[in-house]
Amino acid sequence: MVNLTFRTTIKVCICGSGNAGTAIAADLALLGYEVNLFELPEFKNSIEPIEEEGGIIVTGNTYSGKTGKAKLNKITTDASEAIKGTELIMVTVPAMAHEVVFKVFSAYLEEQQVILSNTGYWASLRFRDLLWEEGILEKVTMAEANTMLYLSEKKSQLMSIYLDIKKFQQCRQQNELLRLLEKHIHIIVH
Repeated sequence: MVNLTFRTTIKVCICGSGNAGTAIAADLALLGYEVNLFELPEFKNSIEPIEEEGGIIVTGNTYSGKTGKAKLNKITTDASEAIKGTELIMVTVPAMAHEVVFKVFSAYLEEQQVILSNTGYWASLRFRDLLWEEGILEKVTMAEANTMLYLSEKKSQLMSIYLDIKKFQQCRQQNELLRLLEKHIHIIVH
């Protein structure tokens, strides 16, 4: 059994506005987190409906147990604006797009930030040199997960998202990741 308690003072940047990124951004916003949603400029059309709607409409089974309109702190294609002052950066784009995203935001990383690559595909190793060249490697913490925490689907252009949380059993085997994230999301596994 997993009991989740959340510290709601954390600032989070979600990189990627696909199904997973919008699901995570919306659920964390419903929990009271300050959430910035970042998308690459060439995919700006995917965040325009969220901007127009003023948030993301959420239905379904969420970690937060909440549904409704999730209002985000920032919705932007400006990497520096998106990650400035955040404690946790969650990269939710497919692994084949990690390099582009890391190159865009690496120059703006700040000390003590945690970068979590979902669908990691060895991102921590693949982008070590890039972060080293930027002089930030030893100042940030890299982590990755082998799967997304959410099953989600965009239902319409109005950014209505249906969520269904995945079983958390996989995380029992990811103790190191849990320790890294415990600073931000207190997870107790029984």
